[in-house]
Amino acid sequence: MPGQPVIYPQMTGQPVPVAMPPMQPPPMMIEKLCDMPAGYHESNDENERRQLLGTHLYAIIEKDHAENAAKVTGMLLDQPLGQIESYFNNKQLFNNTVTQAINMLES
Repeated sequence: MPGQPVIYPQMTGQPVPVAMPPMQPPPMMIEKLCDMPAGYHESNDENERRQLLGTHLYAIIEKDHAENAAKVTGMLLDQPLGQIESYFNNKQLFNNTVTQAINMLES
């Protein structure tokens, strides 16, 4: 009502309701695809590193997509080296990227 003083719960001695923080989903656990190929970190040559990654990725892709393994591996190897490395640390990212590549080849 206009002109009436506003009475807040703090002024009446009543407990102040406390808003509970929203429930947070549990942190996502990122499943690792696999370890980096042997010798990868010892190499300073980018082409040699790509060759090591490509050989390793090809073997993984071939298990489920034998007919397109070479093309998909080539598509992945066209990406920056850091992006390729991230596939080894994130299996879901790798699987999503392979699925996208397969879909592109089939369209």
